[in-house]
Amino acid sequence: MQYQGSLYVALDESAATPVVALADRADAAAPYLIDSRWRIWNVHADAHTIRFTAQGYGKGSMHWHVPANGDYAVTLTTPGKKPQALSAKAADGMLELPLAADAIAPVDVTLRKGGR
Repeated sequence: MQYQGSLYVALDESAATPVVALADRADAAAPYLIDSRWRIWNVHADAHTIRFTAQGYGKGSMHWHVPANGDYAVTLTTPGKKPQALSAKAADGMLELPLAADAIAPVDVTLRKGGR
């Protein structure tokens, strides 16, 4: 995230060897996290699916850069509860993901392009 002329980078604590690569956002073909109210880790992404674990207090709010615009199916899995199905829509390469969930205990989130 860029703020007041500075670049802030958060690394995935589950990555043994993190890689920081700077590029113009328009050139990025892989999904990536722009910002989040919750802590995010264990991120795995391909052309159609993003999976990660999240934890935090209050409602979750995050923004992802995605290579494909359109509808995304969201599955939120909270330990001991039935998975919650949600939806989100990406426009201009940006997916805004509001999550009204309790994430005091870690939750698993899956985003699938087109609901696949």
